[in-house]
Amino acid sequence: MNKTLIFLFIFGLSVPVCSAGLDEVLSARVQQAQQGGAAQAQEEFINLISSNKAFSWQELESLVSRGADVNAPSFEGGRTALMVAVENVGAKFILLDGGSAALQSQREQQANQRRAAFARIAYLIKAGANVNPRVNDGKNSPYLLLAVTGDSNAFSMLLEGLALQKGNVDLADDNGLRPIDLAAKQQKSAAYKLLLKAGADAQKASPALGGQSPQAYLEEQARLASGGDEASYRRFLEPFGY
Repeated sequence: MNKTLIFLFIFGLSVPVCSAGLDEVLSARVQQAQQGGAAQAQEEFINLISSNKAFSWQELESLVSRGADVNAPSFEGGRTALMVAVENVGAKFILLDGGSAALQSQREQQANQRRAAFARIAYLIKAGANVNPRVNDGKNSPYLLLAVTGDSNAFSMLLEGLALQKGNVDLADDNGLRPIDLAAKQQKSAAYKLLLKAGADAQKASPALGGQSPQAYLEEQARLASGGDEASYRRFLEPFGY
């Protein structure tokens, strides 16, 4: 075999090897860059949620497209962004009452903040935030349990998101407490009726209610509150849909 053929033979064998090595290096660099970009996007996402400022759908969509994970338990106590948003709308924005002109700007400011808080919940659900996941080491963190005690409008939004995600309206916490159990225990009639409409089981016995079902628990509370008066008994149960 002459020198030219030998050179071509060796060169032909070496090119794929070098090319394969180069591809691996380039692929690793691309992956590293993507991971770095996703980490930066996640940091920006955490800062955005933590700031409690209003943001647009386009801002959130951009962060998600860059790799931000809306379901990451990145907040204090292993919470996700949706839980933070629900807590804020439930606890922070109580509209001021009264007709004083001096309070008008404060009322308008709180109304705007409240609308922004609802938008945050809607945007996060649209971006794929799970309404009732299991987080960390399997510990339950159902957002519905939190929302029962908060704002009924936010609760309605979560139930709509849950339906779209085909989630479990009866997901319980680690103590067996379901959203409808909590609504019955705290006598949150609006939340209770919304849960019934969403398919929650009011006939299932609950350890959180002393082994009674939510309906049986409410009926017992109605009997105790009415003192045997039938009309009072009915008035007690009517807001719950009975």
